[in-house]
Order: sequence, then C-alpha cells, then structure tokens
Amino acid sequence: MQSEAAILCKAMLEIYRRVLLEAFTRCLKHSRYLIFHFGYFVVVAFCSGIAASVGGLAGGFILGLFLAVILGSYFLTISLAVQDETASLKELAQRSFELFAPVINVLFALFIVKILGQFVFAAPQTQWLAKVVNLLITILLNPIPEMVYQRPSGVMEMATDSFEFVKENFVEWFLPLFVLLLPIFLLLPFSLTDTLIFFTTTNAFDLLEILFLNFAQPSLFFSFALYYLLFIFFTYFFFVFRGLLFNELSSSSRRKRIYQARMGESD
Repeated sequence: MQSEAAILCKAMLEIYRRVLLEAFTRCLKHSRYLIFHFGYFVVVAFCSGIAASVGGLAGGFILGLFLAVILGSYFLTISLAVQDETASLKELAQRSFELFAPVINVLFALFIVKILGQFVFAAPQTQWLAKVVNLLITILLNPIPEMVYQRPSGVMEMATDSFEFVKENFVEWFLPLFVLLLPIFLLLPFSLTDTLIFFTTTNAFDLLEILFLNFAQPSLFFSFALYYLLFIFFTYFFFVFRGLLFNELSSSSRRKRIYQARMGESD
C-alpha cells in the first residue's frame, strides 16, 4: 500500500499538470490582454519621462502613482484570465482603476517597511540583515498578488491570509514556481547565486516594478521586439499559473488531496 507522502506527491503532480495546461489554454484564449500588457511598457516609458522632468520627491511620487495604476490594471487582466472571463478592450480601460486601492495600499506598506529597513540596517555590518528581512517578506507575502485580485481587503488581513497560505502550502506553492523560473535563472547574464538572491529577496510587486522600469525604454522596443513578446507572454503565463494554482491549493488541504487521490484510485 502506498504511503501518504507518495499519494500526495502523485496528487500534486496531477494538479500541476492540470494547472499548467489550463494556464496555457487561458493565456491563448485571452491573448487580447497582451495588447494591454505591451501598452503598459509604453505608458511606463512615457510616465518615466514625465517623472524625470519633474524630478525629486514629486517626480518619484508621480511615477509611483502611475505604477500603482499599471499594476492594478495588470492584475485585473490576470484575474479575468484566471476566472476565464472575457472583457473587451473598452471594458478593460473602464475598469483600469478597479484594483487601484488594494494595490496602492500594499505598495505603501512595502514602502514603509523599506524605509524602516534602511534606517534600522543602515550600518554596513548589519546590511545582511536587510536581505534576511527581504527574504522573509518575499516568502511570507509571496501570494499577495493573488490576495489583491481574488481576496482584496485590508493590508493586515491580506498579509495574515498570505502567512497562513504559505504555512499550509510552502512546498506545493514554491516548488513549481522555482521550476518555472529556473530557465530564467540560467539564461540571465549573472551568476546563479546573484540571480537567486535577487529573486528570493524581491517580492512580486517590486519585481514587476523593476521589470517595467528597466524594460520600458523606447530604444529597446524595436531592437528586441521578439524578446519583448516572449517576455510579456511568459510573465502573463506565469501569473495566470500562479492564480490557478492558488485557487487549487487554497480550496483544499493536504489531507483532502490525499483522500481525493485515494478515492480516485478506488473508482
């Protein structure tokens, strides 16, 4: 008779297979949202120019607001794909601010944590502690994007729910995400150690901000158009996969998955 661990592994492999296929299917079915995704880079490039011309704290504040709108709209398209809902481009434009409030609240909370971290760990000999704190934030708040568009509430409530989810599904959640990102780790022109440190100490919100800010350069749009399209599609697929996997894991427990797998074998 198979052990519970073996049954659980088999059940999770089936879930991963189903979610991977579903994510790819949803991305193709709702590929029209990629038009918006490419447009986000154009908008960020334009907004970065405005913020740079303003300069100082005001410029950073303006860019931060623009990024909050962009991230809210981006997660809205992910939410629609995860829920298999079709919306016209006009409807998407009208709903662009739908997730602005939860996104700006999370960004503000993360900003405060960063400022406090810079103040507390300002000394060179304690800066490694800042990376430890960022690692904990990245791990414990990893499902925050899914909380924002599936269970929007107060920052503390979403953080608490995120902690509970990670505690219950640590291996099941992070293992497939690591496997999906492994090719990226290997392809980036940095050492594997530096790349892993960067990804494990950068939460999903900051990562998307960094990607938008660094890739939103008009000079790159035409020189690397194919790479942009591949990158945009992979990012879309990755977050849709996360959303579908989050639904699977949050709607069951390890005990329930083992029970369902056993019932399936007995049928």
